[in-house]
Amino acid sequence: MKQKLFDMAIAPLTWMFRKANAANVRFLQSANPVFTIPVDGGSVRFFCPNDLTFWRARTLLTKEPDTISWIDSFAKDDVLYDIGANVGIYSVYAAVRGLKVFAFEPESQNYAVLNRNIYLNKIQDRVIAYNVAISDVKDTGYLNIRQLTAGACAE
Repeated sequence: MKQKLFDMAIAPLTWMFRKANAANVRFLQSANPVFTIPVDGGSVRFFCPNDLTFWRARTLLTKEPDTISWIDSFAKDDVLYDIGANVGIYSVYAAVRGLKVFAFEPESQNYAVLNRNIYLNKIQDRVIAYNVAISDVKDTGYLNIRQLTAGACAE
């Protein structure tokens, strides 16, 4: 009997919290922090949940111009292995240019954003993302993370 009275007493609060959470989700979805960058032949889109991921997206074509030139030198349907893909700016760029990409990113926050970027650009048929680290040694180890933030790098 006490449980039933308790459930009846908190029912309005439960309803209120559900409504508040639904409103928060709608707000965040409407904010949709996506940054679009024009590239030769189209554009690429990046999910930017923080300043670091926004900076990575914004500097796609300028931060490492040699990497962009190198990717541009590939023929369509060539294969790129992106080791330490982070949030996938180069993986996405390469796939939009027509390459097949295998992207490896061990850090969970970056891996989640990488997959979101693949989805945003509709390149699931050209990019396969793996949530593992690649090394020259067959072993298991630790991933030392300085900052648990999307876009950050492991040490």
